[in-house]
Amino acid sequence: MIWECYGRPVRGWRYREPQQRTCRHAFEHAVGALIAMTAAVARYIDSLQDHGGLKGTDIANFTGVSSATVHRWKAGTHVPHPATQLMLAQLHYIVSRLDDYYTPEEARLWLYAPHPQLEGRPAIDTIVGGQAADVIAILDRLDAEVYL
Repeated sequence: MIWECYGRPVRGWRYREPQQRTCRHAFEHAVGALIAMTAAVARYIDSLQDHGGLKGTDIANFTGVSSATVHRWKAGTHVPHPATQLMLAQLHYIVSRLDDYYTPEEARLWLYAPHPQLEGRPAIDTIVGGQAADVIAILDRLDAEVYL
């Protein structure tokens, strides 16, 4: 299959059907993917606020953007960088696990309080630092009722 826009091949598309695509089709495909991505980011932010007790300023602070940018992500007018999307997804997973044990206000405190199993670091700093697996391991021990 040939994907093209104004006579030039469009690279990076996966071919599924033996037919020629135009730039209009490529554009529609890209817009559909973008809409799905912005909806997922908005759901994650809503969940972080509703179940994790986090505020827009909290999310802005640990992602390194302004509160207005977080609002634009939630509204679906902008999309965060892929590394930020990964961090939001990890935080969403952790907050959903904390939801089994804590109220949103308690979950927020748990994320920001120094944790003895993280050498006194807050869980949120560990997640932002790219070590979400350490926090997930603590939650696994909590689920198994094993405390170190």
